Amino acid sequence: MEHEIEWKDSFYLRKPVLELMLPARRWQVTPDGKRISIDTPLNGLSTHERHIVEFALNPYMTAENIFSGLSQPIAQALAKAFNQLFGPGGFYAK
Repeated sequence: MEHEIEWKDSFYLRKPVLELMLPARRWQVTPDGKRISIDTPLNGLSTHERHIVEFALNPYMTAENIFSGLSQPIAQALAKAFNQLFGPGGFYAK
C-alpha cells in the first residue's frame, strides 16, 4: 500500500523514527520520493506502528497518545524529531 508523504521537505527529520519502528524490509520510499510503500494496510499495523507511520507521512497528524507504549529509543527519536520540527529554531518554528 502506498501513502503520500506530506511536507516532503522535512521527511528526513521524521524518517529515523520510522526506521526504528519498522524494519526496512516492511516499507520503502517510492523512487519518486513522494510516497511510502508499506507491506500492509495501515489498519493491519499495530497501534504504535500506525501512529509512527502516520507521523512519518504527516507530522501535523499526530496521535494524541503517540508516546504511550513506545520503547525508549523510539520515544527519544520521536521527541528529537518533534523538537527539530517544532521546537525553538525548528524546521517549522515561526
